[in-house]
Amino acid sequence: MQHIESAVRPLAGRSRQAIKAAGAPKSDDLMPVKAAATALDVSEMTVRRALEAGDFPGLQIGRTYRVSRPFVEALLAEVRSGRRVIVEEFAAEWLARASEGAA
Repeated sequence: MQHIESAVRPLAGRSRQAIKAAGAPKSDDLMPVKAAATALDVSEMTVRRALEAGDFPGLQIGRTYRVSRPFVEALLAEVRSGRRVIVEEFAAEWLARASEGAA
């Protein structure tokens, strides 16, 4: 137990920037709400509401939200292909395909 505590303690007082600079892993599968909102040209609140409603796949830890990057990229690819996209329908289909692939 002592070994684990000594490994964790040095990070406790460090800032996020210091932890990132130290080489903490970052997932490319998730993106901040701000980045997703910018990519989709909507407000951050719109993205947060979509996450809370379950229309966007992602996660919430405390007050921090992250959006699935593959979902945003697939959504944008669908729009770029010239199709009219209803986000709630697209998300339901995307989540169903993702859950089939995980099974």
